[in-house]
Amino acid sequence: SAIQATYSDSANHAIQSDTAQYALLTDSAIYADTAQYALWADSAIQATYSDSANHAIQSDTAQYALLTDSANHAIYSDTARVLADADGDTKIQVENGTNDDIIRFYMEDTEYFRMDSGRLEVLNTGNSVFIGESAGLKDDLNIRYSTFIGYQAGMNNSGFSNTATGANALMTNMGGNYNTAFGANALHLNEDGYDNTATGYRALYFNEEGHRNT
Repeated sequence: SAIQATYSDSANHAIQSDTAQYALLTDSAIYADTAQYALWADSAIQATYSDSANHAIQSDTAQYALLTDSANHAIYSDTARVLADADGDTKIQVENGTNDDIIRFYMEDTEYFRMDSGRLEVLNTGNSVFIGESAGLKDDLNIRYSTFIGYQAGMNNSGFSNTATGANALMTNMGGNYNTAFGANALHLNEDGYDNTATGYRALYFNEEGHRNT
């Protein structure tokens, strides 16, 4: 008996009806900017897959419906502002304020990445950057000023101001500080050594506690 029924012969506004006020594929339908009732809605305004009634499909807390054109209604709009998971704490946001044109990435309600005018900014990681599978895996995200790029680079790090580029570079470093490793497995076994610079494949591989080596 829904007024905006899907595929209903007796509905007052049936989908694919020439005279439907809210018919699919008409000017005021789902794909239109002025659509008032979402496709697959049970009771007009509330889209299916949404727990919070007026907002995103598969999103509880999104301010604007996922794949929605304008507040609260149609599905598949090209002006959606938020792509979120079911509980809304992991999301991609493309608008935060009037026309700021910044893309933000949140995980568990913490903003970790921001794309702004050609820059990819890393946030809330203790001023460190980790790129690569398991890079900086055990870092506690406190202020450490480290940069690890490559598979398992700096994986066990708890030191400060270390830079490692290359697979397994500085992988076992724990308390060592101010080390620089360039190359796969460079300073691989370093644990507490500090002020070391290793350049090249397996450079200073066996150094564990030595310091100020090049």
